[in-house]
Amino acid sequence: MTEKIREKILELLYEENWYLFNRWGDPDSEFRAKQINVDILELITEGAYKAPEGFGKEPIVKDPPKIESPHLLADYQVPEWQVKGNDFPIVGRRFTPEEFAFYLQHPGESWKWNPSGITAHHTAYPDLKMRPNGFEEQHMLNLRSYYKRMGWWSGPHIFTDDNGIWVLTPVTRRGVHARSFNSSRIGVEMLGNFDSKTEYESERGEKSMQFGKIAIALMMNYLGIDSGKLNFHRNDPSTSKTCPGKLIEFDRFENEVIKILESM
Repeated sequence: MTEKIREKILELLYEENWYLFNRWGDPDSEFRAKQINVDILELITEGAYKAPEGFGKEPIVKDPPKIESPHLLADYQVPEWQVKGNDFPIVGRRFTPEEFAFYLQHPGESWKWNPSGITAHHTAYPDLKMRPNGFEEQHMLNLRSYYKRMGWWSGPHIFTDDNGIWVLTPVTRRGVHARSFNSSRIGVEMLGNFDSKTEYESERGEKSMQFGKIAIALMMNYLGIDSGKLNFHRNDPSTSKTCPGKLIEFDRFENEVIKILESM
């Protein structure tokens, strides 16, 4: 067995494991898990294994969910990273909540890790004044360059502003955002400095935080993350930061996320 085939089998096993433990009961996910098993057997037996009837290279999702953004369906038939390559891949685009839900169900690649929680942050710098119109695609590219100069191979997964939900690091891959939580939690950065009463109480700040809560609830719903697995960056024993801002009370924030989750 070549090293390339071994790596492919390992990748498929990780993906199958994720479906078994996070999506069993969903017909499409069960089909995908069984299909992966067939693919692995074919690789190991060098094609000698004969798949049962009904399993081949049939697409997992025959009829994608209908949402109010037809262009997104077209974009994600063949998902494309804005920046390609494995050195620091990013998605680099903004989603509405409906589009983000679709992205979570069809992220465009197999899962490279198994996130079990979510960590909330605020950007602090840049703050709302520095981004008067929120984020733009160029800002995502700039963030990628900035983190690469720091020697990082990845960054936070999600950024929110007063206009929507941005995906920087694909949710399918481990990110870098909090030293103690990188290996297990998805990082969500909300635009604003919520140590500042002016920004915390502003309309734009409230919208940025609201999109953050919506993004977190959607990930709990579609990725099977328990509602009790939310924490703040300041819960990291390796930091002295107040992130996501000393004005944000954890219990209130968590309760509002759970209300959104329960409404879905």
